[in-house]
Amino acid sequence: MCIFFLLVCPGVTESTQNVRQVKDSYHWVLGIAGKNLRMNIQEVLVDLSTKNSRGLYQARVRAVVGGRPLTFYSLVGLENESFYRSMPRVIALALEALKT
Repeated sequence: MCIFFLLVCPGVTESTQNVRQVKDSYHWVLGIAGKNLRMNIQEVLVDLSTKNSRGLYQARVRAVVGGRPLTFYSLVGLENESFYRSMPRVIALALEALKT
């Protein structure tokens, strides 16, 4: 049955490899206990001279992520709506910093 499925759908092998690669790349997140997988932002220092065409500023973020204090840089908005839109990037950078 599996051989027939692979012959009918040639993209299955490639998709399986892509899924395996993503799992291998992010397996470290699964090793963090759920109670520790949280972020507490302590400080966001914004450089007001760095506003870009999207209205975002360069900022230094201090946070506790997964129980570890981290400092990293990101682009953030100053108004509520633009700040919320910039949060996925902040979270991604926090997870990347936690990985190292």
